Amino acid sequence: MRNYVRNGLVGLGIIGTSLFGLGCGGSTDESISDVYNVQSSTVASNFDGIATEFVIDSSGSMGEKVAGNVKIDSVKKALNEIFGDYESYSKDHEVMVGVLYMPNGDVRTLVPMGKFNRSDLESKIKNLETSEGTPLGISLAHAERDLDRTGYGNKNIVLLTDGANTVGKNPIEVYKSLIESNGNDVPTNLYVIAFDVNPYTFDGLKKLGATIYSAKDGKELSAVLKENTKLILEAPLPADYKPIESKSN
Repeated sequence: MRNYVRNGLVGLGIIGTSLFGLGCGGSTDESISDVYNVQSSTVASNFDGIATEFVIDSSGSMGEKVAGNVKIDSVKKALNEIFGDYESYSKDHEVMVGVLYMPNGDVRTLVPMGKFNRSDLESKIKNLETSEGTPLGISLAHAERDLDRTGYGNKNIVLLTDGANTVGKNPIEVYKSLIESNGNDVPTNLYVIAFDVNPYTFDGLKKLGATIYSAKDGKELSAVLKENTKLILEAPLPADYKPIESKSN
């Protein structure tokens, strides 16, 4: 049984209108008429399994360099490093992982949510390219729907971004709806990796309970993702936690 909410601003340690199209190598949420819908009739039934959705900002600025390295390449490298940790953990535990990205202002599935498969994750991420648009709010709603369908009690969104929302609703508004939808059911952990951007850009999400990490370059990105992975895979649920038996719609 795992923990589900951490609140803070974290660095290396701790420091104080096209929407869904056909995905490249993945699927989309085409059955959803409202891209901001975070309601779910799925009841969490597995409180030992862990489900993590990685949401990658693939906007044009991620094609720029920081500390001599292209940012999207640093993201790929850092993710491949932590996939080793997920792989080791998955040998004795139930783990599901999915990846979303943001081509041309859309939100698409790069790797569908499913049983952890390192080779599939690495091969799909390898070919990830940048474009324009940063629909952070839409991506949070999409990620929540994917996580709810797993039926897992430990749900995690890891958002890697280098900028603010530029398409659709503000992520603060969507995250509020997500929290209200979960109600007394199992909340979804939201971790935002502020990569080469002022972490206070996401202060509104932090106030709602999200954990914000700060990474100024690829080296720090690798470090904070390692730290986040350890938190997701090792932290226990509160001793007095009792899940409700249903989720209202």
